[in-house]
Amino acid sequence: MKRFTKFALALMLSIGFLVVHNNQAKAADGGWYKVTGAGDDCKVRVITDRTDYPSSIRTVNAQLESSGSCGTIYYQMSLSLGIYASEQDDATSGYFSSITPVKPLKISPYGHTKTQTFYVTALLFKNSNYTYSLGNIPGAALTIHPN
Repeated sequence: MKRFTKFALALMLSIGFLVVHNNQAKAADGGWYKVTGAGDDCKVRVITDRTDYPSSIRTVNAQLESSGSCGTIYYQMSLSLGIYASEQDDATSGYFSSITPVKPLKISPYGHTKTQTFYVTALLFKNSNYTYSLGNIPGAALTIHPN
């Protein structure tokens, strides 16, 4: 009986670790946004690995995910101070039809002297030359601490 109890406890802890670990992989998202230019039931969201970035962490890991019938969506994703701000720390671009690979966006070590709120935002496009805009999708607010 003692052996079974230890086994059951170890199994529950293992399952609990897997559930917690999986939740941390997609810690923050800015919610789903309709992208009607890509399809009537198309929705897209920005996902980041966390919401609080201490000075020891120098990248924000971000992904874009779609839901519904979206087809191929081209994007320009950036780490910016403010949702629509032009001041960017880092940017990346590409295309996806369901989910992008994790894209690391570098947090600049310069100019950040205080804790600030940043956003990963994605400009979405219907074509590969980025001329047919589908809109701008913001992620969740991210707290970035100075180094």
